[in-house]
Amino acid sequence: MELWHAGPRAELAAPQRSWRGIAAAKASYRRGSFTGDSDMGKVDFTERPLLIGKIRCSGWRLESPRAQDFVAAQNARTVGLLGDPRSLPLFGRLLETETTDTDGDPLRKLPQVTELGGQFYDFWSDARHPRGVWRRTTLQSFLSDAPDWEVVLDLAELGRAEGESFVWRGYDALLEDGRDSWTVTRAMVCLSRGGADAFVAREFDLVRKRFVPEDEGGFVVPEGKTVLSYRSREVLLVSTDFGPGSLTSAGYPRVVKAWQRGTPLTDASVVYDSGLASWLAKAIPMTTLLA
Repeated sequence: MELWHAGPRAELAAPQRSWRGIAAAKASYRRGSFTGDSDMGKVDFTERPLLIGKIRCSGWRLESPRAQDFVAAQNARTVGLLGDPRSLPLFGRLLETETTDTDGDPLRKLPQVTELGGQFYDFWSDARHPRGVWRRTTLQSFLSDAPDWEVVLDLAELGRAEGESFVWRGYDALLEDGRDSWTVTRAMVCLSRGGADAFVAREFDLVRKRFVPEDEGGFVVPEGKTVLSYRSREVLLVSTDFGPGSLTSAGYPRVVKAWQRGTPLTDASVVYDSGLASWLAKAIPMTTLLA
């Protein structure tokens, strides 16, 4: 694999010859020099940078030690040339603007809840849970001044257990018709490794608060730019990279397949093909629209 990195070539003056891909390289400098203020240091360019720097990184993974060491080295070069932005007065003012209201009081982060089977779910991140937790509570508790939240899935704990750096990408719940309302006991949870566009999707048991293993019939969709939805408890509608000819010209899934529980994904049957020129194909059951 080759990663194209936005950074200047080595046609710079000797002191900057080893520099690659700092933030300033995103701009296009004219021939001459650029000088920052005293806080940001000084960078002199004798040639116009070409945003081409090509880095060969065959086999690199986003969270691998090799990739992390490379990022740390480039960050150190950036700070050495431009200074640490956190030390600038402007950084503090911008941070204050994002975390306080017009009166200078701390902003109150509001939960964004979704009702599933009579309980209210919310994905929440804060200083205590920077990775985030998927949690739930009752309506009565939610309407109180101090809701009692039950953690359903802690991404930090999951990452430690599996040696991954997971980022939340949402879920699709299985809506089953109950006596008075929808019954919800399963959901396809989507997680990306290191915040990548592609993600893995794994079936989650909301009653037992655990992922359903494949050997117990749980649905697990491999990493990809996937769209999915339950047709029923036994059938999952999946749009993903099924191999050659299954993506649009935009690089997204063009084929929707119906996947029967307990069978290989390769045996799923085609429901719809949107064609090469489309952007994306996905299927949404009527139960989802009516919920």
